[in-house]
Amino acid sequence: MEKKLMVLSMLDAAIRLAVAHHAGQQDKGGRAYILHPLRVMNAVRDLGEEAMAAAVLHDIVEDTSVTLDDLRAMAFPESVVRAVDLLTRPPAGATDRPTHRAYVERIRDSGDSIARAVKLADLRDNLGRIGELPAMERGIARRYEEAIRTLEG
Repeated sequence: MEKKLMVLSMLDAAIRLAVAHHAGQQDKGGRAYILHPLRVMNAVRDLGEEAMAAAVLHDIVEDTSVTLDDLRAMAFPESVVRAVDLLTRPPAGATDRPTHRAYVERIRDSGDSIARAVKLADLRDNLGRIGELPAMERGIARRYEEAIRTLEG
């Protein structure tokens, strides 16, 4: 019997990478964090495989040890890497960390339709789960709503 090499699609590779690197992480509601990128991916499914890959990877550089160069080395298309780059906000305390508003405006002004669609899906998913957050964290809803208006405007 002839052995066949299994070639992963870009989306399969993105999902496997996200699952492996978000393993053990929990969201603020105590659920497995990977469910969030998967929901965001599903929300942009009509935009195609590159948008879905960017969606499932949207937090990977921000929240794991994976870098943009790692994504390039794994042969993700530059459109996916660029979207992930735009969606990555430097950590709190970093000298180059923009305000949330400046971060959202950068995505809006980039002209990158994938990054914009993924960020909208991300914000909507976060907003939809706001009731699951501890009461002291629910004030963030206003910031999410403002960001949605900025991206839609």
